[in-house]
Amino acid sequence: MLERISEAVARAVNADWAYILMPVGKDDEQLVVAARYGWWGRRWTQDNHPSRRVAIDAGELSLIRHAILRRHAVLVNEPGDYEQFECLHEAFARPQSGPALIQPITRQERTLGVVVLGRVDLSPREDGRLSRQFTDADAQLCQALMAHMAAAIHNAQLYRASVEQSEQAAELVRQRDSETMRLRSILDSITDGVVLVAGTGEVALANAAAERILNVPRQHLLGRIITPLYAELLRDGDCQPGDEALFEWDGKLLKSCLAPVRQPDGTLLGDVVVFRELVSEERAGQPRAEYDSAVSHELQDLLSSARADTRLLAESAVE
Repeated sequence: MLERISEAVARAVNADWAYILMPVGKDDEQLVVAARYGWWGRRWTQDNHPSRRVAIDAGELSLIRHAILRRHAVLVNEPGDYEQFECLHEAFARPQSGPALIQPITRQERTLGVVVLGRVDLSPREDGRLSRQFTDADAQLCQALMAHMAAAIHNAQLYRASVEQSEQAAELVRQRDSETMRLRSILDSITDGVVLVAGTGEVALANAAAERILNVPRQHLLGRIITPLYAELLRDGDCQPGDEALFEWDGKLLKSCLAPVRQPDGTLLGDVVVFRELVSEERAGQPRAEYDSAVSHELQDLLSSARADTRLLAESAVE
């Protein structure tokens, strides 16, 4: 769209070339060439050449900066001022010189960008000026045209911003889904049971080992309140991270420990509970006290790892 606008305005005021410059974000000091039209008969737009990003500093182009700040057209008919636009011409390997017309693109007191129009004329008059100068009538015509087209440009900017936000949101979702799958794989590789208990007491997440040890299908665990998992840990209402408790489940003796899972801002997402089945002393092949100590140490290490890995999963599971 912008390349068509640049051509239409250039033809209307009999200009040989045109540039449409847009601010980078909300910074009026940095401008990027969004579209151009030249006497060589080719239109160009940044959208069709994303790798060809031509940016300029508005502070180095005093006349363009003046037009943007004043929101008023500027006629450039003095030969000494033509060199201000050389950086634009050189960027596209189109050296040229001549009068120019700078017209801000405004809508509702907001500057959307600026269009720079120029003429190529190598036939100077007796006073040294070029004969194809821009006039006030050209400026008025350009202003009227850009006022009419500003709404379309504004809508195009809103649409582009919406598309960019949607793409960014989609990318964040893809990254989060990928990370969630990775963490689920890690949790499912753990041989001890790991469940995430939401603030309501319901199981929000469980790994494959929890399903096996509790002998309950995972889909039946989710949303279920399994009090024995943590009731003993919370019996005095002052559970500390790493506290352990024994409980029975379906004829099995299980040992569990619990720790809170929080967001970076400290908001409590829930509690992660890690548990394993205690085997007999004979199967363990070591004294009971030594076995319990080993289990406790392993559970504490696993709890620290599981709490870190489940935080991201908890953010989506508990919502």
